[in-house]
Amino acid sequence: MVFAASLAIACVLQGCSLHEQEAVTEYGKINVSLFGEYAVQLRSYQTKAATDASGAGVRFISFAAVSTSDGSIAYSCTQKATDEGFGSVEMVLPVGSYTLIAEGNAGTDSYGNATITSGSRIDLPSGGVRETFCATQAATVSANEELDVEMTLSRVTSRLKITSTVTQPSTVKQVLVYVGDKSQTAYTAYHFNPADGLMNDFGSDGYMLYNKSASSLSGTLTSFTFDLLLAAADQILPVVIQATDSFDNILYSHTLDSVPFSQNCTTVIEGPLFAVPGEASLSFETAWGEDIEAEW
Repeated sequence: MVFAASLAIACVLQGCSLHEQEAVTEYGKINVSLFGEYAVQLRSYQTKAATDASGAGVRFISFAAVSTSDGSIAYSCTQKATDEGFGSVEMVLPVGSYTLIAEGNAGTDSYGNATITSGSRIDLPSGGVRETFCATQAATVSANEELDVEMTLSRVTSRLKITSTVTQPSTVKQVLVYVGDKSQTAYTAYHFNPADGLMNDFGSDGYMLYNKSASSLSGTLTSFTFDLLLAAADQILPVVIQATDSFDNILYSHTLDSVPFSQNCTTVIEGPLFAVPGEASLSFETAWGEDIEAEW
């Protein structure tokens, strides 16, 4: 699957703001175009043609220009797919050097925009992790000049897909998935560094918990997907999968101690999820997709 999105950034959109510029007398203009590309190719997956941000499922974009002199946010902007002119902005900034930061996610209406709190941190909305893209770019603004900048927006999240090879019993009402050290505490807030897209503390002090209501999937070959952040571009993590009944009793439980994850890739776990230990065990198979260059 290949995604190409273009974004030009402008302060006239809802949610945009300029910060602490009243005393500055010289300005320059920046036009930013963001091109995002990602590729994942696994068995049974097909590569799709290039599309725009909306076609790829990106629904929220956050942008900031961070001053390199003092680390302050000189300009910020948020957009949602329903905004007029979504993905098209220009900005006027005081003369100086900046780091441009852009984030986009494929969250639902209730998920919303991420918050760029500094040049080294982006806080995701409450509600977990969704497919997320990010880019950074250095830019220098000169007096009375216009600068065109191109950036590449890349997917920074990883994805876990769990598929059962046996049908789901009617007694199963929920599936819980623990990624990380289950002996620690569950994360309730998620953040990452825009420079590399990594949540640097993940795996050392907590775990990510995903729960999926499964009451409507009785009799089917159940399949779930979850997006997650990593602490390294490639990371080995334990995964615990549990199926519970309507009283939260654990009916089936499987533990995989060393599951490989990678940014911009999907890890696939397949096996008889609804089988008691001893009858069968889960196995996992992963296939990392090579990046596919798309012509714009």
